[in-house]
Amino acid sequence: MDCLKKYDYISFLDKTINVSEREDYEIHFGICHNCKEALLQIQNSLEIINSQKEIKANPFLYTRIKEKMNIYEKVSIRIRILKPVIVSGVALFALVVGISLGYFLTNMNSTQSNINSMVWNELDHENIEMAFLKE
Repeated sequence: MDCLKKYDYISFLDKTINVSEREDYEIHFGICHNCKEALLQIQNSLEIINSQKEIKANPFLYTRIKEKMNIYEKVSIRIRILKPVIVSGVALFALVVGISLGYFLTNMNSTQSNINSMVWNELDHENIEMAFLKE
């Protein structure tokens, strides 16, 4: 019998082959030392893999995760409620500041223009200033 391929080792270990083939494999493994070693290595590897699959879950893990999710949900509800209130408040404050600033600047410009008109209107009465301006 020719040496087995890797998938034949797995088939042998999983017992997915029929009885006559299994007997042929067992005879070959008794004769061929290399195939016997390979079979033992694969068997040991599968045992290690199967032993790693058994992970004990913490019984309170779900409860802790659920509690943290509830905490974040409560915080996010507060944020969802407060966010529009804060944005509206800031927008209202900006609007009031803008209107006040516009009113102040408008009054300041009108006062400045009144002062300028008074100064320029008085120049007609001042002969010395007019003389300097004409030169």
